[in-house]
Amino acid sequence: MVIDCIKVSDVILNCIPYIGYFLPDFSLSESINLTFASYFVLIANVCIKYIFQQIGSHFNFKLPLLGSFCRPMAPNCSLLTPPGSMGMPSGHTQTVVFVAAYLYYRYGGKSKITIAAAIAAIIVMYCRVESMKHSVQQVIVGFMFGVIFAKGYINYVILK
Repeated sequence: MVIDCIKVSDVILNCIPYIGYFLPDFSLSESINLTFASYFVLIANVCIKYIFQQIGSHFNFKLPLLGSFCRPMAPNCSLLTPPGSMGMPSGHTQTVVFVAAYLYYRYGGKSKITIAAAIAAIIVMYCRVESMKHSVQQVIVGFMFGVIFAKGYINYVILK
């Protein structure tokens, strides 16, 4: 049986922002905040892609270490390419890692829910590369932005 990696990563992306509603010690307001924060991260991803698109246009859409800004299946992007069509960074990875990092903060590293979220994040990262939607570098940059957004959310929203 062949698993469709694109569908798997899409299902995880569409389900994980709602995980708080199913956890017994999450309040309704905390669940709603996590859901809205997850969607904010997705919206921020489009803005980040636009910035990378503007930067990339000056460097022929390639930078050392980061590689190509374009999706592997569409290697010839330009300034006319819609930001959502750019591959840098991976929005799926960014959002799933954001939720996993928040759950790590909330429950610690040894809870079953944190481990499950980390496994889901690894599956999404693998599937995005395997399905040729992103390069490894694009997934790594998405991972870094997910952690940065989670740290900011925790420091400036939760702990303020």
